[in-house]
Order: sequence, then C-alpha cells, then structure tokens
Amino acid sequence: MRNVRFLTVMTLVIACGAKITAASADPVSTDTAIAERQAAFRAIEQGSKQISRELKAGNVDWSLTSEIAGNLEKNATNLVHLFPEGSSKGSKSKEKVWQDKSQFDRMLDDMAQGFVLLNEATENQDPVLAQRGLKQAESTCRACHRQYRSLW
Repeated sequence: MRNVRFLTVMTLVIACGAKITAASADPVSTDTAIAERQAAFRAIEQGSKQISRELKAGNVDWSLTSEIAGNLEKNATNLVHLFPEGSSKGSKSKEKVWQDKSQFDRMLDDMAQGFVLLNEATENQDPVLAQRGLKQAESTCRACHRQYRSLW
C-alpha cells in the first residue's frame, strides 16, 4: 500500500518538477504558468500529507520521506517563477498577489525554507526537525491562502 501511494505522489511530483524546471529557465505563457503552479501546489499538498502521515506513524520510511521532501523543496522554490505579471486572469489567486508581490514572494520563500529544513531533516533522519520544517511550511501555506487565494 505504501509503495502504491508513493508511486502516485512521485508520478505527480516528477511530472510537475519536469515542467517547473523548464518553466523556470524560460518565460512561460500565463495559461501555462497557471496550470503549472496549480499542479505544483497539488503536488506540495499531497507530498506534505504523505510526509505528515509518515512522521505520525512513528516508523518512518526515511528513503521515501527524503525523496518526497526533496521534491517538495524543488516545487516550492520554483513557484516564484510561476506567478508572472498578467497571470491573474483565470487564476484562483487574488489580485492582491500582484499588488503586493514582494510580500507574496517572501511568503513563498518562507514556505520553501520550511521544505528546505524538512529535506535536511529527512536526509539526517531527524523526526523532530522534520516536523518543525513541515510545520513551518504548512503554517505559511495557511497564512498565504488567507491573504492571496480566492476559494471560488
């Protein structure tokens, strides 16, 4: 069961990672940026949930958790490239993202730093530090959603 969940999450994360890596190197269309950032956020949500379950279970599969954490870090750090000017139309993001872009980018960076900490913790098999990194990233997600995301 664990391997099936892992493959499902990793397939989505790898697909997003490949797109995001290409997108961060070249300018992207607004439609592409919206689709890629939504896919990245979905992968982040799913990966975060899986790592949370692993950490709560107590018997952590560190190899699995480390791989997911690395992809979470990659997706999070690449998100800043996926909010180009003009990509608000057709998006779930509030206009405030572009009105207060520097604050929004800081919040994206805070989330990414939480995943950096999580990734380092999983490489060192440190469950306390991993929980701290995950908590930092998730609390930034909630704060950002309250300010910058429209729910409908």
